[in-house]
This record gives sequence, structure tokens and C-alpha cells, in this order.
Amino acid sequence: MDLKQQAAKEAVTLIKDKMIIGLGAGATMAYMVQYLQELHLTVQVYSSSAATAALLVQQGFVVKDIANANNLDIYFDGCDQFDKNLNALKSGGGIHTMEKLLASMAKEFVLVGDASKYAETLNTKYPVVLEVLPQAKAFVAAKLETLYHGITVLYRKNAAGAFTLTENGNLLLDVSFTSLPEPAQLNEQLKRITGVVETSLFYALATKAITAGADGIKIITLPVKKTGISFWQKIILTMVAFAVAIVGFMFKLPAFFSHSDKEMHSLFYFLAAAFLNILFAKRNLLIHAFILGFLYVFGVVIEYAQQYSNTFLHQRIHGNADPEDMHANLVGLIAFSAVWLCYLAAMFLWRMITKKDTATSI
Repeated sequence: MDLKQQAAKEAVTLIKDKMIIGLGAGATMAYMVQYLQELHLTVQVYSSSAATAALLVQQGFVVKDIANANNLDIYFDGCDQFDKNLNALKSGGGIHTMEKLLASMAKEFVLVGDASKYAETLNTKYPVVLEVLPQAKAFVAAKLETLYHGITVLYRKNAAGAFTLTENGNLLLDVSFTSLPEPAQLNEQLKRITGVVETSLFYALATKAITAGADGIKIITLPVKKTGISFWQKIILTMVAFAVAIVGFMFKLPAFFSHSDKEMHSLFYFLAAAFLNILFAKRNLLIHAFILGFLYVFGVVIEYAQQYSNTFLHQRIHGNADPEDMHANLVGLIAFSAVWLCYLAAMFLWRMITKKDTATSI
């Protein structure tokens, strides 16, 4: 079993029953057709390649018209080269517009091939191929030569000397660089040239790559980008919030709130519990319980500390520690805990129901 065949066998395991899938061009895709047929799944299939489509029909699949597609569950294709960020060059086949169309509508785009396709960064081993409107033939070539120094531009021709045409009736222009620009910049510049239909640079489209090499199968995914704030940023934010709260507790509430003192205590601790649970607890019951205990102790400490604020501020603002305030604090914490536990129970039931429905539909 050669390396492309091994990669194809691994890739086909990502296909599940009832999926809408797409297959690209090349020998690896031909192996995938073979393995897909052996799975006996019910799938809807699209292909960017006439050769792959013919193989699918030969194996008993009905190949759908791309013009009627607007989304795929997953699209598979080979490439000439891809980098650590899964940017890829697909220069050989000249059908990259159709390939990119299917890749763009897929929830997941998987590159499949042997390990030699991987490079840390894209290089100049392969040209970048542009699909160009025939009417823009001279303009696009001239524009490229003004944008990039030292490049070679060459329109593809067949054995008879006529221009090679795509399925869309457009020209194919090979652009060879001495040094490949950064992919994001190159992608933007090429797509802004009037007359360029598409490019063979697949920038920020692939979500996964499956390769086979001497070390076996390797699955490469994009690095997970951290979102939100870090743990230490959460700690700093919490410390600032509590510092503001402590200072606030040292002062007497305005007269407007004097008749709602206990309710204000309950509301504050309800919101404080919500704030800390959103930051730290997520759905962890142990952390949730710790937060409630911490806030209750914090409330008790604050009540006793208020007694000493009178001396510190040289005027009588607060009385002694008030057990009723402590009770109001506890009411707020218990109220939030009840809401939070109801939310968790509802989420659990929802997951169970949707999981059951999914299993039934399959």
C-alpha cells in the first residue's frame, strides 16, 4: 500500500452516514473513492474533478451538480504543497477555481496526501497559477510584473501551441517567484487584480491535513487560538472588582437606598456570585461551591471591618456587624446557586434530548 493510499484510507474514516461531501482531483482522491464505496454509506457527493466524478459514477455514486450546492459537511483534496498553517498551493491541475468553490462551502476542508507535501513555509518549488479572463491576458501579466520584481509569467499552452483553457473557458497563467511573498499579502494582492478569476493559493481555507510517511499517519490541525482573557487577567480583574467593593462597603448607602438595604446586600452577592462563576466555574460544581463559600466569608469579614471604618474615617458611618446583613448576603448566594443549578440541569436535559434525537435519525 503506497503512501497516498494510506492517507486516503485514514481520511475516509472522517466520512459518516448522511454526510454531504466533496472530493477533489488526483490519485489520492481515486483511492478515497475506492474506500468510500467499501463503507456502503448513504452520502451526497460533489466533485471538482471530471476524472474523480467519472470514478464515483463508476462505483455507483450519483454525483451532484455543484451549481446546486451551497454547503458541504466536508471536502477532501490533495495539493502540491502546504505549510504549518495549512495554507496550500494546488498548481498542477488547473481546476483550482472549482476546488476552491467546494472548499469554501465546506464546514471542514481536509488536505490528503503523502508527507512530502508538507513544508514549514510555502516556497517557490511550485508556481502560483491564476485563472485569467482571456480579455485580461496582457493586462494581468503586465500588472504582475509591476507588483513583483524578478517573477516569470507564462500562459499555459497545449502540445499544438494553443492556449490551455479551463472548464470555464479561461486562461491559466503560471507565476514563478524567486521568493514567495507572505501568503496573506500575496492572496490579497492577487485577488485584487481585475481579470483574475481565482488563484491556486488556498489561503486560510484548510482545517486539517492527513499525511502518510515513513513515520506513519500524521494528522495536522490548525493551532488552537486562545480566546478570551487569561487566568491571571481574570485574577487581576477579580482583585480590582473586590477592591472597589471593599471601598464601597466602607461608605454608607445614600438615603434613597436606606429602605432597601437588605435587598441591596442580596443583589450584590447574587451579582458577585454570577461574576465569579462566569469567570472561573463554568460548569464545575466544586469551583461553584468554593466561590459561594468564599463570598460568604468575604461578607462576614466586611461586616466586622465596617465597625472599624468609623475609627479610620473619624466619623460614625456604620454600626456593629449586622447578622441581618450577613443573612441577606446568604440569601443572594443561595438564590444565584438555585438559578445556576437549574441552568445546568436544563443544559444536561437538552444535551440528552438532542443526543437521543440524533441517534434516532441515524
